[in-house]
Amino acid sequence: MPSSKPLRRPARRLKRVLALSLAAPLAFLIGAAEAEARSVLMISIDGMNAGYVTEAEVRGLRMPNLRRFMTEGGYASGVRGVVPTVSWPSAVALMTGTPPAKSGVLNNERFEPSDRNKPGGIYFYARDVKTDTLWDAAARAGLVTANVDQLASVGNPSIRYDIPRYEPSAWATENLKAMEVASRPANFLPEMEARLGPYTGVDFDTPDYDAVRARFAIDILRRYKPQFMTLHLSGVDVEAHAHAPFSPQANKAAEGIDDLIGQLRAAALAADPDAVVVVVSDHGQAPATRILNLRIPLIEAGLIRIEAPVPGRPARIADWKADVWASAGAAIMLKDPSDTATRAKVSEVLHGLAADPANGVARILEGAEIDKLQGFTGAAFVVDMTSGTTVGNALVGPLVSERKAPVGVHGYLPHNTQKDAAFFIAGKGVQAGRNLGRIDMLQIAPTVAEALGIKLKDAIEPALPVFAMGEKR
Repeated sequence: MPSSKPLRRPARRLKRVLALSLAAPLAFLIGAAEAEARSVLMISIDGMNAGYVTEAEVRGLRMPNLRRFMTEGGYASGVRGVVPTVSWPSAVALMTGTPPAKSGVLNNERFEPSDRNKPGGIYFYARDVKTDTLWDAAARAGLVTANVDQLASVGNPSIRYDIPRYEPSAWATENLKAMEVASRPANFLPEMEARLGPYTGVDFDTPDYDAVRARFAIDILRRYKPQFMTLHLSGVDVEAHAHAPFSPQANKAAEGIDDLIGQLRAAALAADPDAVVVVVSDHGQAPATRILNLRIPLIEAGLIRIEAPVPGRPARIADWKADVWASAGAAIMLKDPSDTATRAKVSEVLHGLAADPANGVARILEGAEIDKLQGFTGAAFVVDMTSGTTVGNALVGPLVSERKAPVGVHGYLPHNTQKDAAFFIAGKGVQAGRNLGRIDMLQIAPTVAEALGIKLKDAIEPALPVFAMGEKR
């Protein structure tokens, strides 16, 4: 009987041919699906507590576009922020899903031990961020990315079209030059200005800086159709700082931004009818009227030495053993972290201040309590303040000073719900009318990643349950 082996070999070859012929179009279809991934526009409104939207009717605010997100999509009643609740660490947390202790962006300004008379450098640059960003993950997946003004983007090669927030100078004209050079691709911002007029998005002496940012963002959406785009708007934060949150000025800024949200959402949907629009904020604000000048008792205890006064010149630090790294509260940094005598003296000073309620100190944290905050890395102590009192940096004057009028502040520890940020999401596949309650800020970046069908390397929290069954990417 003839062997059957010669008959099986052609069968195996046929299977291989069929497998290869099927794999080729399958690979093409998978690649096409990735190339046609649902797009996401992520808008961050600096300083906006969710109450500007969720309580709009009670507060007499006209916010129709953001109110639509509450019925057409999902939203949080509040977003618990990171430590400290200030813009740069919070913006990076929104983009990475990681806390400051992991991302490396610890405050708005760095603590610079070498010269305590100069402000610390700002975390402008992508290289300052030590964890994976949504821009990075999107670029790895082959998606087209874009950004207007979202923080810590300068020099990020993962952003194809970038107008970064970059203010290395005190002069708006110099900052514009810097942004023109830093924009991506080369000559990108000057070419846009030739079509749209001057970019005044960081000139806060002009009345329409947010409208300018939105106009440039809409042009990018129309021309380049990015699959992931970020935009940062500042008006609520600026007006709340100057006049207090929910002041007439802050409310007017919020209503103006709501108008822009309507325009931006329309542009995103025109570019991609399946687009998801995410609106977030980095923190809220609280009204404050008092300042605790925490350096004064450190000077009195011999922990900071100031130079001999010179008429007409501000007081200057000559040397220090412990100093203040302020937000609304503060971290206390030691020049020599191993100096146990200085640590003990600082502890005595701080607990003495906390014993008097008039100073506005809520509690003093140290050791393992600081580690749990996942922020203020390297601090010997963290001073948590009661709402309404903030830490100041004055070297001379009274211990406690009063402001002439309330201002808006942030930077308190995130158990203070006045600092809560905001989260709204709507678009293809998002469940309608879903109130998520109070969420963790670190859940937002994984949720955006899920909408895009991409993977963040370092995020530590799960995505939010916002998508209908079968609608996850």
